[in-house]
Amino acid sequence: MPSILNPGSATDNASFTGAAAKYHYTYMLNIDSGEDPRKKYIGVRSSVKRPEDDSYLCSSKHVINFLKENGEDKASKMVLAVWDSREEAVEHEMFLHDVFDVVKNPEFWNKSKQKSKGFDTTGLMAWNHGKKLEGVSKNKGVPKSEAQKEKQRQALLGRKMSEESKRKMVAAHVGRVRKTAECPTCKLKGDMTLLKRWHFDKCVGPRQVRARMVVDGVRVHIGRYPSKELAEQAVIQYCNERGIAVSNRRRKH
Repeated sequence: MPSILNPGSATDNASFTGAAAKYHYTYMLNIDSGEDPRKKYIGVRSSVKRPEDDSYLCSSKHVINFLKENGEDKASKMVLAVWDSREEAVEHEMFLHDVFDVVKNPEFWNKSKQKSKGFDTTGLMAWNHGKKLEGVSKNKGVPKSEAQKEKQRQALLGRKMSEESKRKMVAAHVGRVRKTAECPTCKLKGDMTLLKRWHFDKCVGPRQVRARMVVDGVRVHIGRYPSKELAEQAVIQYCNERGIAVSNRRRKH
């Protein structure tokens, strides 16, 4: 029977490509590791067998070595979710890795976070020296397709937040002092977080007021000015220079 210590045929172990696999799922291993604080492992699997019939455990060499020394009965597998494609299963694994922060979390055996291509070991600490490993990659996320976005939207549609959750969110913000900032280009002042997210990269300078008017059914653009008063003066000057009566024009700003 295929297992972590006896993987079996390539067809049974179609974990990486998922080419011949019919089932794609995420799972968690619960490992009886004694005094070792590491108790869990989150992984993804593609297999021709149904998840409940698939005896495969994981590809982690650390877990494999532990089970070789202590026996496979120290690990039990729990299927978390079954997906229609390998891509969706990998995306769920990445989500779980981020939620539990498996690289830094001492309760997990995972030494890296799943990415769409390869793995991210950011935050992994060297066991002997307690120093952060150098030269590691940074997980910048994976763009979601429109179908995936719609699936997530449907899953959240109609979901209501409990009163307890609302109270906790309010309590978390009580007494919180938000940092303010000023745009160096247009001098707009406001919340620093909001300005960083929505304003700084899109700022085009001080706000300009358009001076324009309609003369005999034709729109005339005069220019842009720093204030509404200056724009109004420009409209008046334009009319006076050309002898346009007030009744023959309609001002617009």
